[in-house]
Amino acid sequence: MRLVLSLASLLIAVFSVATDVLPVPHDSGWCALGLCRSDQMTASIDQEGMNSTNILTILDQDSGNPLLWSVYGELLAAQGKTEQAGAMYDHAVALGPHMASVLMRAANFDFTHDRTDHGLSMANQILAQADGFDEILFSYIASSRLPLEEVFDRVIPAEDRPARSWLSWLRTSGSDHDLGETFDWMMRHQLADEESAVELTKTLWGRHSYALAQKVWVAWLGDRAGDYLKPDRIWNPTFEMPPTASPFDWVINPPPSVKVQRKNGLEIRFSGTDNLSFSHVQQFVTVAPGRYRFTAEIEASGLTTDQHPLFRIQDAGRPAALNMATEPIETTRGRSTLRLDFTVPQGTSGLQIQLERRMSDRFDNKLAGTVHLYSVSLKPL
Repeated sequence: MRLVLSLASLLIAVFSVATDVLPVPHDSGWCALGLCRSDQMTASIDQEGMNSTNILTILDQDSGNPLLWSVYGELLAAQGKTEQAGAMYDHAVALGPHMASVLMRAANFDFTHDRTDHGLSMANQILAQADGFDEILFSYIASSRLPLEEVFDRVIPAEDRPARSWLSWLRTSGSDHDLGETFDWMMRHQLADEESAVELTKTLWGRHSYALAQKVWVAWLGDRAGDYLKPDRIWNPTFEMPPTASPFDWVINPPPSVKVQRKNGLEIRFSGTDNLSFSHVQQFVTVAPGRYRFTAEIEASGLTTDQHPLFRIQDAGRPAALNMATEPIETTRGRSTLRLDFTVPQGTSGLQIQLERRMSDRFDNKLAGTVHLYSVSLKPL
């Protein structure tokens, strides 16, 4: 008996290999006996072209395959048989409720054949299972004109991956309102992370939506915000925390000839090898029109050349509207405070604050020395 079974298995294997080399028509007697693999029958159908007859032939052999029922649905839809096609897709979904590719075929049919509610249900299931269809699903969701609160209730799963992917898609395709509401929803469900908060603040700042960007950043900080904005507009004023790359945090990106270290503030060492243009320590802040005082507690030693670092404050979007600077830092200066009082005019709501050094025209133009920033502050008067 074992010998018979072994010989039968061998014959079946040989036949399977042979049909790969010399394809057998899907309607052959061999396939009718169930001796052809589903992929071999499908390949045969692909060669002659899909039609109702041959797809039904292969379904007769493999009636439990949800992908085949989806293909049948596509064929019926192309023939204008919408009601029958919908029934085939529903049957395919029933057979393969956890196959994202099957659900996606059904969703494509739903959103293009006035079955939006069913398509939104498919989108919810797909987003919870896979990440390969996000962009097309998000475009379908947007085209459905479903109110955002219903999108959260019915479509976007309250899970980390789909929620963050939805926010990322909205950053290029959504309105400021949609972005703000989405982030609020994510915060309520503890789905936000630092990366999504930072990228969202950068997007909103780039759109000049300064107030909303500030709101998002404060919401993300939560209890960590402490006295931030009460009244000091500067976040991380003593450089105690590592920068996050948010517009509302310090961006510190020095060239190779400058060494920066967080140590009781920020220590900046210029190597003396470059006549550099330096603007690599900066932060953006929001303001309302009125009088402000900028202060920086600093120390300096051994600064060379005629162009020394200073702090520049300017309108983030329109430098011509406001552009102020402190006095340059002296060659050597003990620990003391730089101060600059200025007026923010109407129309200015965002400022860029940066430590700046401009290139020197002198022969001995290479900058060496050390500047130590202990704290920086900007408060309304």
